[in-house]
Amino acid sequence: MLDDIPPNITNVFQLPKETTFLDPVNVTIVVDDKGTGVNSVWISYSIGDSSTRNNITAVRLRQGIYSATIPRQSPFTRVSYWVCADDKAKNSSELGPYSYEVLIPIWMWAVAAAILILLGIGILIQYRQEARKSEPGAPPAPIQPLGT
Repeated sequence: MLDDIPPNITNVFQLPKETTFLDPVNVTIVVDDKGTGVNSVWISYSIGDSSTRNNITAVRLRQGIYSATIPRQSPFTRVSYWVCADDKAKNSSELGPYSYEVLIPIWMWAVAAAILILLGIGILIQYRQEARKSEPGAPPAPIQPLGT
């Protein structure tokens, strides 16, 4: 049988959509080949502006559906990836690039903001205590609750 038609790659689906440095990224793909059949499916990805690509072999989940996982990456990194497949007659297809930015989770920003606020309050209390100590003969300042 003469097969000169490459595999057909469709339905590229990425989870999670919003990626943090804590998350590996799972890519699910539908690949079919009407000729000799699909031989292999893989994800080829690069980091930032690098032209170097890393390949990850996709696992067949069931007929025509494949999945591969891109490992976790550093925050503020751009990951680009291509979905590749070849058939048993060595015809190949590539779809992409797809890309995503690796972010920091919102809860980490909230924790950082809370730490900065607490540090600011601690510095302000220390400053006020030092200012009161430097006044000669001043009685100790009463402790007042915050917000009054």
